Amino acid sequence: MANDLNDSAGDHLGPDQANQPFHSLRFVVHHHTWPHPHWDWMLEKVGQLITFRSAPDALHKLLAGTPIPLTALPPHRLLYLDYQGPVSNNRGVVQRVFSGNLTWLSAPDGAYQVQLSSPHFSVTLLIHAKTESHLWEACPIP
Repeated sequence: MANDLNDSAGDHLGPDQANQPFHSLRFVVHHHTWPHPHWDWMLEKVGQLITFRSAPDALHKLLAGTPIPLTALPPHRLLYLDYQGPVSNNRGVVQRVFSGNLTWLSAPDGAYQVQLSSPHFSVTLLIHAKTESHLWEACPIP
């Protein structure tokens, strides 16, 4: 889904923004029923949601220290941070499984490193592309 919203404050506050309200970055994990049951991981970054698809058992594997395969999806609109319900054009239903705050960390070129914190778990992930551009892997960092 193409991004058509640009209402995020961005990654971090610069010195000239010290007196402005802080915009805490967020993430959400949705259970999505279409085209088959899976989880969509959506990570807020610069007015859009960096999005990956995983198997529904991914969090258990990550928390056990096991890397998981991901499929990169197009960026999603920020409204999905709070949305639950039917997806347009008969593309199933999404239901929030987890949500919380995120912090982007320094990562090698072509990768993301992110700290995810929710009331249910906290994990740092290195997310990097595999040989094909749409195939990625999330590796938990101790």
